[in-house]
Amino acid sequence: MIAVIVLGILMTGLTQIVATLVQSMGDADDHSQTSGTADFAMARMVRFVGDTDEIVLPTEEGDQLKVAERTLDMVDSARTVGGDGFLDADTDADGLVNEGAGDVKEYVSFALDKTDSDNWKLVETVPDYLTADTSDTRSQVVCEYVTGFVTDLLAEGVVRIRLTTGKYGTVVVLETRARARLLSP
Repeated sequence: MIAVIVLGILMTGLTQIVATLVQSMGDADDHSQTSGTADFAMARMVRFVGDTDEIVLPTEEGDQLKVAERTLDMVDSARTVGGDGFLDADTDADGLVNEGAGDVKEYVSFALDKTDSDNWKLVETVPDYLTADTSDTRSQVVCEYVTGFVTDLLAEGVVRIRLTTGKYGTVVVLETRARARLLSP
C-alpha cells in the first residue's frame, strides 16, 4: 500500500515535470517563430530604405513606411512587360530609372492592417511588374500578430523603424535606423 502511494506521488511529480517541459518547448517555438517573421519584415524594410532615392514623410500616426522603389526596378522581371529591352521604370529609354519627365516613380509601402482586431498584419505593397500599368500594385503580408509599428524620419534620408509583435504572450520588439544610400545631398 505504501509503495503504491509513493509510486502515485512520483508519477504525479513526473507528470508535472513533463507538462512544464512541453509548455516551455511550445513557448520557445512561439518566440522563435514570432521573432523570425519580425526579423524578415524588418530586413525587407531596411533593404528598401537603403536602396531608395526618396523617403515619403511618415503619416502623423507613424504607422506607415513609404519609399520610392529602386530595388525591383533593377531585376530582369522589370524588363519583360515593355519588350523593348529597357527597364520598364526607364520609360524615356536613357538607361536611368525614376528620373526625367517620362519616368514615373513607383513606391513600396509598409502599412499596418488593423481589420482583424485579434491579428494586426504588416502589409507590404510593391509595384506589379506583371502588367504594363505603372499604377498596378500587389500586396503581401510580411508579419502577423503585430502590436505596434512606428516610423520616424530622424533626418534627411534616415528613418527609425520600430516593430513590435506578440503571439500567445510572446513579445518581440525590434528597432533600427535605416539610411537611404541614393538620396541626393
